[in-house]
Amino acid sequence: MGTISDQAAAVFRNYNTLNNPSSGVYNPDKDLIIALLALIDAMLTGQTNVSGNYALTDSDRLVRVDASGGARTVTVAVSRQSFQRTIVKADNSTNEVIITADGATPLRTLTVQGASQNVTPNGSSLDFS
Repeated sequence: MGTISDQAAAVFRNYNTLNNPSSGVYNPDKDLIIALLALIDAMLTGQTNVSGNYALTDSDRLVRVDASGGARTVTVAVSRQSFQRTIVKADNSTNEVIITADGATPLRTLTVQGASQNVTPNGSSLDFS
């Protein structure tokens, strides 16, 4: 079936075929399709897969952590306001994924596969949702 980005590319190719003026077909949902494709691209661009301790970067949106080799720590810098990020425990081991602010005391712990935590730096601490 391919990746989501492959599927999005196929949708866009189909859209271009259907919306080709020479075909005589007009798709009134053009702007919606373009917006959805941009959203899919933005979501995929920021995905990071890690298997060790990790410090979030400005480009991270979704971080999938494989803790099968041992407990892992994800560090989030709080020094400036930033956008929401999502951290997900990607493996089915009993090892923990620990979320800290600037490497300090553990603030949240993910213990089961698929567990996730949204985190947003606010300039002085982390907001969790």
